[in-house]
Amino acid sequence: MAALLHLPGGTHDASELVEALLTIDNASFFHAANPRTITDQQLYDGITREFATWVAAARAAGIITT
Repeated sequence: MAALLHLPGGTHDASELVEALLTIDNASFFHAANPRTITDQQLYDGITREFATWVAAARAAGIITT
């Protein structure tokens, strides 16, 4: 029996959701030469740099539907 996830958009098979998540890159890396001196803006920019690309890929994979 499949594990079901009850999310705001409806009920989903957990294994299908995990499989969909594995089809797109869901990790990002940026180099902070000295973490003690990085500004908040540099940290935010580094963390979110690939977010727009991830959202587009997640929509294409059906993970995000809005």
